[in-house]
Amino acid sequence: MTAPAKPGLPLFFPLDIPTTWTPDQALAVFDLLTEQRDKIWSCYAIDIQQEIQSQQAPTD
Repeated sequence: MTAPAKPGLPLFFPLDIPTTWTPDQALAVFDLLTEQRDKIWSCYAIDIQQEIQSQQAPTD
């Protein structure tokens, strides 16, 4: 279940990816996202695994 957006903020922030980045800029963004992913995993690994299992469980 998704929590409601905070007052004054949109529910989603669209993320446009420029097609003008240099390879170095693209790698920097990729590295940043990888670091963030790793930090999220270190905090929520068990919860994420349980959610994935829950979503993949057959519904009768």
